[in-house]
Amino acid sequence: MTAIASILVLFVVFGVVLWQTDALVFTGSDPSSKVVSAVLALIGAFLASVVSILGIVVKHTVDRRAEDRLQAEAERTAVLQRETENRLQAEAQRTAVLQREAENRLKLEAAIGAIQLLATQSGSASLPIQRAGALITLSSLGQHTLTLALTSELFRQGDLEPSTAAVVLDHAFRSGDIDAQTDAMALLDEAAAKLVTPTGFELPAAVLLRAQELPMHIRRWVPVVVARMLLSRPLQEWKLAHLAPSAYTLVGTLCISWEAESHPASKRDAAAILGTVLSSFPTDGTITHPARTIELASVRANLEQSEPASAAASTVVKDLERWGRAKS
Repeated sequence: MTAIASILVLFVVFGVVLWQTDALVFTGSDPSSKVVSAVLALIGAFLASVVSILGIVVKHTVDRRAEDRLQAEAERTAVLQRETENRLQAEAQRTAVLQREAENRLKLEAAIGAIQLLATQSGSASLPIQRAGALITLSSLGQHTLTLALTSELFRQGDLEPSTAAVVLDHAFRSGDIDAQTDAMALLDEAAAKLVTPTGFELPAAVLLRAQELPMHIRRWVPVVVARMLLSRPLQEWKLAHLAPSAYTLVGTLCISWEAESHPASKRDAAAILGTVLSSFPTDGTITHPARTIELASVRANLEQSEPASAAASTVVKDLERWGRAKS
């Protein structure tokens, strides 16, 4: 609008100037006709320029309004999109909460049902297979604290199979829950002798195959637990034909635990226990462990004699020394 007003003012001023100078007065002479023609041509050019300028101004105004309208529409679209996203996110969160509540409710119902399998309606003990199913179900549902407490109590009463305990402990070790792993290792250490069976032993797969993946304060107990399993049976019995493979598997577990350990104190414990155990077994040979094949000669060549770093390992080493001497 300012540009148009300026053009109009300029046009008026131009007209006044022409009027005041009598540039448009035609006297009939040839010079007068030329002046009038020139003035008219100038006025025409001026009007053409004004029209062009007006066109440019109008186009600019229309384009600016179109841009403003598009920007306003884009902003409204963005606002609507954000509102839609927020609404969808809120709905997703509500759905997730409802789903978790439903899952927790189902897990609770399943846990209650599993606990009910531990005893009959009359209060007497249920069948071993029912107890096993109940404990494994509870551990699969992530109820590790409850499952381990029940497992410990059933172990004390002698009402639980070692194979079931091994599965329950394995679930706890694999859970990634530090508290559950700590409780599982405490139970494993307490019940190590009870995991030795007439045909061999039962050990959680997480300890037998991947003990090095456990936290340091938990895996440091693996050599102690394995040693206590060996101590639960006389050396001469372990060397019987039907038990020797299990005995060598336990020895192989000690070898792997020692080789994989990086913590200095834990490695000293593992080395002391392994060295004492190996003194009661042949100097060479091959152990076919579930994790890999182990050459005893290579282990002995790299094993350095060391004193245990912890009191628990010291006690176990002394027991192993007596255990080895009793072989004769």
